[in-house]
Amino acid sequence: MTGAHEITLLSESNIKCAVVCMIDNFANGLGPKEMSFHEYEAGSAKNRVVVEAILGELLKNRETLIA
Repeated sequence: MTGAHEITLLSESNIKCAVVCMIDNFANGLGPKEMSFHEYEAGSAKNRVVVEAILGELLKNRETLIA
């Protein structure tokens, strides 16, 4: 659901590509304790920091990745 169709089309066209995505699902991790919306938002913010760091590294090193 996240980029699958796009990656398929790009691959069929022999275009190099990669997907970096973040999936935060309020229903993910259902367990004995109900998750509050605040906890969900905190987890999403934590994940966003990781994704931003990954994207920063990819952009910083894009010349070597494209070669």
